[in-house]
Amino acid sequence: MNDGIAASQLVLLTPPAISEVIYTKFCGEMERAMCLSDERVKCFAARCADLGKTLGVDVVDLYTLFHEQPNWESFLSDGLHLSKEGNRFVASQVIPLLETKLAHLPEIFPDWKDVDPKHPEKDLL
Repeated sequence: MNDGIAASQLVLLTPPAISEVIYTKFCGEMERAMCLSDERVKCFAARCADLGKTLGVDVVDLYTLFHEQPNWESFLSDGLHLSKEGNRFVASQVIPLLETKLAHLPEIFPDWKDVDPKHPEKDLL
C-alpha cells in the first residue's frame, strides 16, 4: 500500500444490508424519495470485499453477516442507519479483529473510567 500503511494495518468494512421496506416507509414519513436498493448495496459490498482481497486487507463483510442473522432488520433504526442492537452487532464483529491488530500497541491514555469527568485535563495532559 502507499502512504506507508501496510495492508496488515487496515480493516475494510462493507456497508451493511438495508431494509427496503422499512427505509421506504421512513422516507415516505419524511416526504423524501427512496433512492437506495438492497441490490445496489449488495453490489457495492461485493466490490468492497473483492478490493480487500485484492489488496490483502482484512474485510468484515457486514452485508453478508447481517443477512446471516434471522433478525437482521432489527439492526437498523430506519431501514438504513444502525440501531443500538446493530451497533452492538457491528462491534461484536469488528472488535475481535481490531484487538488482534492493536494488542501489541502500548496504552498511552488512561482507561476512560479512570478519568475525572469534572477535571479531565488532570488525567489527559
